Amino acid sequence: MTSARPSFAAVFIAAYWDLHRVLRALWPLGLIAVLVLIGFAFASLVIPRMLVPTVVGQTILKQAIDLISLVLIAPFLSATHRFVLLGEVTRRYAIDLANPRFRLFSGWLIILGLLASIPAFLLIATTPAGPIYYVGSRPAPDLRQALIVFAVGIALFVFLMRIAILLPAIAVDAPGATWQNAVHDSSGNTWFIFFASLLPFLPVLLIVVALGAMLRMSNSLPIALVRLLIGGALLLIMLVLGIVIATRLYQALGDRLNQSLKD
Repeated sequence: MTSARPSFAAVFIAAYWDLHRVLRALWPLGLIAVLVLIGFAFASLVIPRMLVPTVVGQTILKQAIDLISLVLIAPFLSATHRFVLLGEVTRRYAIDLANPRFRLFSGWLIILGLLASIPAFLLIATTPAGPIYYVGSRPAPDLRQALIVFAVGIALFVFLMRIAILLPAIAVDAPGATWQNAVHDSSGNTWFIFFASLLPFLPVLLIVVALGAMLRMSNSLPIALVRLLIGGALLLIMLVLGIVIATRLYQALGDRLNQSLKD
């Protein structure tokens, strides 16, 4: 059985201590992951508009590009989970499709990415086509449509929170790493997982808001370069924070995830 869940203060302190350790040990892999995310974010904004005329087609292509980026950053995510839990320092950024663990890990990343995109697809699917739709401005959703999309989004958010501890379990080859066990282990802890995940991000978000207000004062090239560098650094920090928080939550809550499926 797992120990009692930690306090929010303990999760907050552990998150920033792990952030420090990960950035020291795995910064080359983290840099590669951030460059991948930035490059593919730019590609997902530009390429669909260049190649596909319809909003639905653009959304599908954008989603495909985003999912590819998830697979490409999987080595860093998995390496971070293993470093925090096992102390293993990974030197190579290996996209090893022949490795069963990598396939399972990246496969679940794709599934989670697809689930997170359902509200956007639902909004597009329930928006009636019309002249304004075809010139690039979709009609605003009506109240009923907005409520349906909101309800679906909340349900998906709760489910994603419930299985957030699955990825670190897969990364360390936990014997019971299934979504059913993740849901069982997180049962009754949804709000704890939510606040434990949110609180460490608040200082970073305050820094983002403060720096954003300061850097908007000028549009010069040097300021643009500073924005890019700071944005990349903050992206890396938020990415690592998200990974280490999920890792520590798995460590605190994982029970069935760590039991053999035969037990």
